[in-house]
Amino acid sequence: MGTRDRSPADLEKISSILRDLLTGVYLPPRLDHNQGVRLFLTQIHERSGIDFSTYKTPTIVRRLQRRIVATGTENLDSYADYVSTHPDEYRKLISSFLIKVTEFFRNPELFDYLRERVLPELIATARRRGNELRLWSAGCATGEEAYSLAILVAEALGDELERFTVRIFTTDLDGDAITFARHGVYQAATLAPLSPNLTARYFTPVDDAYEVKKRIRALTVFGQHDLGQRAPFPRIDLCLCRNVLIYFTPELQKRALQIFAFSLRDGGYLALGKAESTSPLTESFAPVNSTLKIYRRGTGSALGQEGLALVPTTRNDVLPLMQSRARAAGRRAPAQPTPDQRRIPTSHDTLGAYLLNTPLGLVVVDRRYDIQAINVAARRQLNIHGPAIGDDLIHLTTILPADAMRAAIDGALRDGTPTSLDEVATTDVETGDATYLRVACHPQRDDEKSPVDVVMILVSDVSAAVRERRALEEGLARQRQDEEQATARMAELVERNRALLQANEELARANMDLRGCSHASTRSRATTTTPVPDWVWACLSHRNWSPLMAAPSTLCPPKGRARRSRYGYPCPKSSTR
Repeated sequence: MGTRDRSPADLEKISSILRDLLTGVYLPPRLDHNQGVRLFLTQIHERSGIDFSTYKTPTIVRRLQRRIVATGTENLDSYADYVSTHPDEYRKLISSFLIKVTEFFRNPELFDYLRERVLPELIATARRRGNELRLWSAGCATGEEAYSLAILVAEALGDELERFTVRIFTTDLDGDAITFARHGVYQAATLAPLSPNLTARYFTPVDDAYEVKKRIRALTVFGQHDLGQRAPFPRIDLCLCRNVLIYFTPELQKRALQIFAFSLRDGGYLALGKAESTSPLTESFAPVNSTLKIYRRGTGSALGQEGLALVPTTRNDVLPLMQSRARAAGRRAPAQPTPDQRRIPTSHDTLGAYLLNTPLGLVVVDRRYDIQAINVAARRQLNIHGPAIGDDLIHLTTILPADAMRAAIDGALRDGTPTSLDEVATTDVETGDATYLRVACHPQRDDEKSPVDVVMILVSDVSAAVRERRALEEGLARQRQDEEQATARMAELVERNRALLQANEELARANMDLRGCSHASTRSRATTTTPVPDWVWACLSHRNWSPLMAAPSTLCPPKGRARRSRYGYPCPKSSTR
């Protein structure tokens, strides 16, 4: 078919495409800021829990147009149909709405000021407060800013780092960005702003990339956080929220500044982007460096009459989504309550209100693990943001172990008996403390004969009980160890005593043997006689012999001397023998 066979409409369309190709950008027909865009943003809010209606509309429309182009759809209606059949497009669209422009030590002048002026003061104050330092990188994107802060703190503290409790809360609305940042692995080109010295000290080469060393990652606490809906972190010394407020409406900007004012300690610092300011809440912040957009929270500054009231998510907020998904699944859609029903709460409504506000986490899921109901406590405990109605619980929460949780729900559905996960260890994103959860899955059915289609999951914080039990276990272990040591010592003493007794017995036997030998020698000497000389017998046989008689002549001295016996008596003149 030649060009002359084309219709005028085709030629006009081709010319439009050629014009777009020459300019390098193709945009679909202009999206008016009308009810259609607002309705589409409401659907995103119901799906993701993120209210983009509080973002600046031109920015949202511009990024929405880019996704329409990327998916090959022609207008908003066709794109909405595409999104409904391609759930993954929701994630891509939300990611495109969230700006992720960051790098290590972006705006070096700001980090120099923090290094030279702000951090020394905060560290000196922290020494008087138990060596606790708490920072917050809000809108951290892929984590470069948070790790830059961590490196800055490590450099400032040096060898004292181990003696300080440092928490750098690192948050963003984009769950994928948080997951990337938590891994802490970056390409070599990303580390270009760092000196070779810092790179060598705080990064480890991994293949063709670099991984942040564990010592630095341990200072950061990552978590998904919505400045428009989530509660703030307490006792913050320094907060960085750069190039985030510029995409918010004035109402949401004020809301975010109220959160920062509530979070910061008296005299705490806030750093904003170059095009941002605290003008929506000037009464709470005083400028410190207007060029670098550094502000300081005033002592005892008020938050205004509005306070920090969070907008709760009610059933009516998510009812349109519940109805559409019920129709898509072929189930009976929940009915819209009548005005009378809304005015007069029933006992079920009262019970439901109690359950939604109880400190015990409650989640109801169906056979596909899709959330049918969830209360505030469960969102906080499982780190789930927004209503999450209709989303897969297993993939939505990163707190619970996926395989174990799936097995527990399947067991409750299959056997109709409760199952549980005991002492699931996790980390509180706001405080960084270790917490322990108990998750109990209770099958729900209309009667004993009907199948189980729904499981009610109760999530309870058992951290206090676990810590108490572990303290008792450690005490018992120490006591058992002491008892074992005492028993071993006692056995050693008993053995030594036995050895001493044995040695004493041997000494006693040796002594008795010595005594026996002495007595035997005495008796031997007493019973042994010397042969009696003949002269003695002669003397004894002499009739007139007496002891005074002289000894035999043989014992007398030689002639010429006085002849006396050995006893001094005169010897006989002659022997009688």
